[in-house]
Amino acid sequence: MPLHGIVDWGQVDAATGKPLTADALSQPISVPASLLPRTEATIELRMSGLTPEQVGFIRLHDIQPDTPQNPPASDATKPVGSQ
Repeated sequence: MPLHGIVDWGQVDAATGKPLTADALSQPISVPASLLPRTEATIELRMSGLTPEQVGFIRLHDIQPDTPQNPPASDATKPVGSQ
């Protein structure tokens, strides 16, 4: 089933270990429909703004199926083969 959602990432507070959401970055994602059923999908993420060592959390949220009434955001990530 095609779906879309949002991925957030950022740093964590060194003292508390909690996410620093004020400086968090986001990217909309989209998983396209598939001809065959599948249990996993690969999504390309461009986690800019931080080096891999600085990323302290990654959160996936607002996951919703794509329907005619609920289309993905226009800037959602396209499948790797479509870029």
